[in-house]
Amino acid sequence: MKRFISVRKFVVVLTALGVLALTAARLAAEEVPFKVEGTFTFSVKGNRVDASGEGRATPGGRFKFHDVVKAEYGGREIAGTLTLNFQSGSTLSIFYEAPVEDYGDHFVVEGPYWVVGGTGFFEGATGSGIIWYPIGQGAPFTLDGTLLR
Repeated sequence: MKRFISVRKFVVVLTALGVLALTAARLAAEEVPFKVEGTFTFSVKGNRVDASGEGRATPGGRFKFHDVVKAEYGGREIAGTLTLNFQSGSTLSIFYEAPVEDYGDHFVVEGPYWVVGGTGFFEGATGSGIIWYPIGQGAPFTLDGTLLR
């Protein structure tokens, strides 16, 4: 007995299975609001800014970080990757590029961020939002956006 499988039917079935797999993966991922509040200190060495801080993220809880970011275009923009190290042992890495706005008596950094990696609870996470902070020692910072994990 000969069996004949149409290539066309085979391609249609494979395509349908691929679409279902992508849909299932998207449905399994959960999009949640992501909020970070913290404080930071820094030291400047040329165009490198050595920043350290701590705070609380929802979801995630308490964290600390210590990273180097770059001041670009004569200090008019800040760009870098912050890796939040949570008490649970999980990490979340966030890349941002934001202009430095001059408000006369103070400077504020505000712009987009993107989640670029994570471990533990944040393994496979993606997301984006807005980072905001005034430039100053012990200054507050916030991230508001969404997290998909």
